[in-house]
Amino acid sequence: MGESTDRWQRLQTLFEAASQETTEGRSALLDRECADDPSLRAEVESLLRASERADEHLNRVVRHAAADVQAASSLGPGQALGDYTVDRELGRGGMGAVYLATPADGGEPVAIKVLWAGRWSPELARHFRRERRILASLDHPYVTRVLESGSTDDGVPYEVMEFVDGEPLDTFCDRRMLDLADRVDLFCRVCEAVEHAHQRGIVHRDLKPANVLVETNGTPKLLDFGIAKPLHDAALTGTVFTTRTGVRLMTPTYASPEQVRGEALSAVPYDLATGHPGEVLLAIVEQTPRPPSHWIAGGATGLDQVVLRALEKDPDARFASAGLFAAALGEAVRRLS
Repeated sequence: MGESTDRWQRLQTLFEAASQETTEGRSALLDRECADDPSLRAEVESLLRASERADEHLNRVVRHAAADVQAASSLGPGQALGDYTVDRELGRGGMGAVYLATPADGGEPVAIKVLWAGRWSPELARHFRRERRILASLDHPYVTRVLESGSTDDGVPYEVMEFVDGEPLDTFCDRRMLDLADRVDLFCRVCEAVEHAHQRGIVHRDLKPANVLVETNGTPKLLDFGIAKPLHDAALTGTVFTTRTGVRLMTPTYASPEQVRGEALSAVPYDLATGHPGEVLLAIVEQTPRPPSHWIAGGATGLDQVVLRALEKDPDARFASAGLFAAALGEAVRRLS
């Protein structure tokens, strides 16, 4: 453990020092500090490249967000969209805006996702259609359903989805002050949805509390498969899984090491000083996360082994499925009670 910690600290120190250098200075620094350890140099250089891509991506996100505000075809209350009437905007994301709408026949309200009109492109449209096909292939009570699709008068695609009147997973748990057993029970139901997707060859790639809404009755709903990746369906695979500049789509603080490294995907909490993208990527790839017993009052050492196994850097060392992870987690909690 000590040797691993020392290497992590050396890697972090070198990465931070190299980040401040010019190209020439960086090369000289690594020549000097890694002369006896080529593998360490390779790790630092890999993380530097990932950090640069992350910085470029963040800058692009800011520019696009500003453009979206100006270019979005905002829909107002009372505006018609197909057989639906818009009530209000629910939120905005990287692909478009989501609206609450009422069917003309007065049925249950729905959520309608509309692509950004100002950023419509064949590539984005393919990305959008792929999400729709992925959701249509899933049939599970804890996965948001797609009801139909269409296009605006301007030809911009939209999809009509089940409206989930709920709160993000972490907010739901905190507001109700759920105990450990209830939180794990809810999490295990989310694992059922993830397992369902994995069994159909779909990896979500952006699992986080904000993408799991929990209804007032306690039913979780997994949503936002916008960057999900089909593993086996050739009809759904292609270059749309990365941006044109090769930046991988993900939420860094919830990404896996192989996602950061750009490796094949399989079916985290870290100590961060600044939250800089490069530091986040470095932590995901190298740092051992804190166990549950660090946060839970009274200790939860029975959970540590299960959770840390799920967070292993090596995919082969993790649980073989979301279902097995949920079962082990549930058993660990039962032993605590």
